[in-house]
Amino acid sequence: MEPNPSPIHNLFANLKPNQKIAIGLGLIIIIVLFALIASFISTNHSNTNDDPTPVTDIQGVTVSTEYNEEHSYTLDEYLPASEYEYVDVDGGHGVVEYWMIEENTAIEKGIVVSVDSCDVEKYTAAANEYLKSLQIDLSEYDITYQTHVGIAPCEVK
Repeated sequence: MEPNPSPIHNLFANLKPNQKIAIGLGLIIIIVLFALIASFISTNHSNTNDDPTPVTDIQGVTVSTEYNEEHSYTLDEYLPASEYEYVDVDGGHGVVEYWMIEENTAIEKGIVVSVDSCDVEKYTAAANEYLKSLQIDLSEYDITYQTHVGIAPCEVK
């Protein structure tokens, strides 16, 4: 029988059984790591391609405040902004958001103002006052108003 000229064959022929097992386990660990990394990248890539779930409000404007990597965030120094308070509700504690202002990530230049349903006029006026106080021209922004029902009854607020 002629000797095999392959250096890999010669390497394995000269290894002890324990060394062969160690190399085999090392290769299995490397393959498993590559599979985990590929799975993580695939899962992360599929999550970033999901569009935010837009909702159409009563004004007919598509609204979303979910993170959208394709959205150009232009108000990140000022928004989100809110007025809130901690209250006691049925022996527990909760946060009441009287108003919340966020960028509308479903359109290019949009703002979503969400106010508590207990006093829509008061909280809308307070949110608008905050927007007016900003040192930025918002005339190009489409402002959408929504109401939400808070966790505390109106008597508590």
